[in-house]
Amino acid sequence: MVSNEHSELWKKLPWKKFQKNLFRLQCRIYKAARTGNRKLVLRLQKLILRSQSARMLAIRQVTQLNKGKKTAVQNLKHWKSNRKFPRFYVMN
Repeated sequence: MVSNEHSELWKKLPWKKFQKNLFRLQCRIYKAARTGNRKLVLRLQKLILRSQSARMLAIRQVTQLNKGKKTAVQNLKHWKSNRKFPRFYVMN
């Protein structure tokens, strides 16, 4: 089944690696802001917006981790894994 394959792939994604990558970029932004390097801050922010790690974590946050909370897109919490991957590619 395609749904089961997507579900297994979704669970096996390297979430810790995604979090580590995003945190590293956020730390770099903080350091650049502290030194007043505005150009580098903007470049790093743009890098976060385009990063696969940030996008996958955003989808995960909205679809899995916001259970019971009021979000702007309530229906996203009920997405099956086979709908999460296509959403990621639409965001690219």
